[in-house]
Amino acid sequence: MPRFSLLKLWQFLLGTAIVGVLCSLPGRAERLPIKTYTVADGLLRDSADCIRQDSRGFLWFCTVEGVSRFDGYAFTNFTTDDGLPDRHINSLLEARNGSILIATDNGIAKLNPIGTNRSSFQNPKSKIQNQDNPLFTVFQPNDPKAKNIRVLFEDTDGHVWVGTTDGLYRLNGKDGQIEFAAVFLGESQISNNLLYITAITQDERGNLWIGTGGSGLFRLSPPGDAEHFTKKNGLPDLYVASLLTDRAGRVWVGLSGTGGLALLRSEPDTNSSIVERALTIKDGLPTGWIPSLFQASNGQMWVGTTGGLCKWQGENKADSVCEVYQAKNDLCDTEIWSINEDKDNNLWFGTRCGTKKLSRYGFTSFTQTDEFNFLSVNSIFENSAGEFFISSNYFGGRRVSRFDDDKFVTAKPRLPANVKYMGWGWKQTI
Repeated sequence: MPRFSLLKLWQFLLGTAIVGVLCSLPGRAERLPIKTYTVADGLLRDSADCIRQDSRGFLWFCTVEGVSRFDGYAFTNFTTDDGLPDRHINSLLEARNGSILIATDNGIAKLNPIGTNRSSFQNPKSKIQNQDNPLFTVFQPNDPKAKNIRVLFEDTDGHVWVGTTDGLYRLNGKDGQIEFAAVFLGESQISNNLLYITAITQDERGNLWIGTGGSGLFRLSPPGDAEHFTKKNGLPDLYVASLLTDRAGRVWVGLSGTGGLALLRSEPDTNSSIVERALTIKDGLPTGWIPSLFQASNGQMWVGTTGGLCKWQGENKADSVCEVYQAKNDLCDTEIWSINEDKDNNLWFGTRCGTKKLSRYGFTSFTQTDEFNFLSVNSIFENSAGEFFISSNYFGGRRVSRFDDDKFVTAKPRLPANVKYMGWGWKQTI
């Protein structure tokens, strides 16, 4: 047989062997372009329970010591010394009228953009606020059990809704003042001593979905009719940790414990299961507790869990609905409390191991993790089909790794048994 044909045959056999092994050894080793912010950088606390961006581009971080504002270079912090009614900050909202409202454990603080804070006083140690021009004005519902404000949400009509530890309220404003109007959610509310509101979203029909801590879900229609959904309606758990309406108009429910993630039916009915699909650890979620849900401007959905970050792959993905990012990717193995996106399309995560910024542009590094457990890369090349490969030195011979979407899949070519030494060459070794 001519030499050329033998070479072609050998290339075919070698390629077949490599592809067979490549497909059987998935591995992920990327380190993401992440910067971590902590108290050392000026944040009040390492973890942020909520992250918001206002219309001027400032990022706001809710912490258990107050609220931090980031201008891209430095943090400005606001605490009870500046007039906040409580140090625990649970939510923040910039309403369409420009008002910035801050939810605390002791009412809502409305920011006065030209107000005077403690740092402006002649005596910086003084905690006495300027009564003529305070930085924050505090508003509270009449019910003392509802002063702990958990959620702030503005609907498409500009109405601001307030979720508290004892029920739902709608804000009514006049002459710079705020009034709390209690919203009755049906007879089921009477049977509960407290109705702890944890999350609010709005679907494409204008219905409000209200998640609770222990009482399941409520749906409030624009006319004001309320429906109540519990386990008898198919909910895997009664504790709702997060809610999201995606761009397709679908409503997602993040649950606690082992509840996982539930996709609601497009037209749920109280007489049947409202859940179209329930997803758990068996489907690829890192854990069943989902504190945060977010859909980025490019349509990518992100799921924050108590076991790391899930980059959503689709509910019909056969192997796993998630690509999971944890400490090995410079993120966190534990809680992802909050997720948001800034005006430059960078993603921000409030985690137990610091507040993280995932840059839209930056280097993603691949180092010694999983199947990609070598650092000595001696060749980088692309084949005729446009696939990207590297070859590397490795104890026992060469390795070939193909880049598959966002991970390397590695194989050792099945060379003849008499090939014991691969040589010392570099660059065009494969």
